[in-house]
Amino acid sequence: MRQNDFNKAEESKILKLLSQNHDLLIYVNDPVKRELKYMNENMARLLNLNPCAVSGMICHSTVWGNDGPCSFCPLVKFQNNDGSLRKGTMFEWEFKSALLKRWFWRKDSVVEWIDGSLVHLQIGIDITLRKGYEEQLQLSASIDAMTGTFNRDWGYKLLERAFDEARISHTQYSLCFFDLDRLKETNDAFGHDAGDEMITGIIGAVRKSIRKNDFVCRWGGDEFIILLKCDLKQADTVIQKIQAELDVVNQVYPAERPRLAFSYGIADIFAENSIEKVITAADRAMYENKTKKYKSGTTRRIFAD
Repeated sequence: MRQNDFNKAEESKILKLLSQNHDLLIYVNDPVKRELKYMNENMARLLNLNPCAVSGMICHSTVWGNDGPCSFCPLVKFQNNDGSLRKGTMFEWEFKSALLKRWFWRKDSVVEWIDGSLVHLQIGIDITLRKGYEEQLQLSASIDAMTGTFNRDWGYKLLERAFDEARISHTQYSLCFFDLDRLKETNDAFGHDAGDEMITGIIGAVRKSIRKNDFVCRWGGDEFIILLKCDLKQADTVIQKIQAELDVVNQVYPAERPRLAFSYGIADIFAENSIEKVITAADRAMYENKTKKYKSGTTRRIFAD
C-alpha cells in the first residue's frame, strides 16, 4: 500500500472514531454539487439512513427535506467576493428542522477533506429538550399566577410589538384599560379569597369573550389591559360582549357580594406617539367613566380624546 493511501485510510478510521460521539450529528457535503460525502452514524440514524449509502445523495433533500438549495444554508457566509470559498471560518446557529420537527445547534465550517478538496462540514447537537425548557421558563415568567393572563412585563413587550406594527403597516389596534369595581369593598367585607374570586371571575369572562388576535394582561392589582386588533367601535363591541357575559355569571354569583363589574376606557394606539401616552389616555377615560358611574349610574365617557 502506498504511503498516501495508508494515510487516507488512517484518516478515515480516525474520523469515524471521533465522530461517533453520542451527542454529535455530523455530515459533510460538496459545497458546489451539494452531494453528501460523509455522515456519521448518529446523524444517519436520526434520518433512518445507512451511513455507508449516503455518499452522492443531495444534501438539501436528504438532510432538510427541501426540493432545492436551502434558503437558510450558511455556505454564502464562506464565499469571497469572487465566489470562491475560504476555509477555517465557523458559523454557529440554532435551527428547527421542518423535516424532523426538532431543534438543533449547528456549527458550520469549510475544511479540507481527506481527498484534498474543500468541503462543507456541519456539526450539530439536538437541543430540542433544552428549547422546551426555555419555552416553559419563558411562559412561566410571562404569566400572572392567579389570573393566567400575561403579566405587566410581558404585556409591555407585546404592546411594543403592536405599536411597531401599527406604525409600520397602519394595523388598527385599540387599547382598553379596565379597573374592577368595588374590589376593596369585597375584600374588606368578605375577605381576600372573595376578592380573588371576583378577579378570576371577571378575567374568565374576558378570556371567554376576546378574539384570538387579542390579549389581556394584568397591569397591577385590579387594573388590566386588553389589546384589541380593531378600531375603537369594534373594540367597544368586544367590551360589551364581556359585560354581557358578566351578566350571565352574576346570575349565579353569591347574592350578598357586590356584582362582578369593571370600568373601562379605550384609546387608539395609532393616535398616540408612545405606549405610555396610549395607556395614560385609556386610563384617564376609565377613571372618568368610573367616577360618573358612581355619581349617576351612567357610563358614557368610554373613549379617550
